Amino acid sequence: MVITNDLFGVKNGNAGFVCAKGGNKVWKKSKPGDRYVVVEFKYDGKMRHTFTHCHLRSNFGFVNFPVSVHPDTSAQCYPSYVCGYSVRKDGVFYKPEKKLYRW
Repeated sequence: MVITNDLFGVKNGNAGFVCAKGGNKVWKKSKPGDRYVVVEFKYDGKMRHTFTHCHLRSNFGFVNFPVSVHPDTSAQCYPSYVCGYSVRKDGVFYKPEKKLYRW
């Protein structure tokens, strides 16, 4: 799972986010064009699902969104197997499901 800052052409297109995974909460700052890996998932036959919750802030406001990864997620992200969230002017957009989390 990758988060991409697509706030190009905005006066201050910076955004910051934090994801709660295993208690390690570190704020990451991003500028337009930056990409960050949020969750890496390799199916080993034992672990079938992973979940984390993310919080993102920008000049447009804030949004909370879930990041859920399971074996079926890879089918939605074929052929690269990299699923992505896009930070846009109207909110955070989850590309495989075409779902928008508004500010």
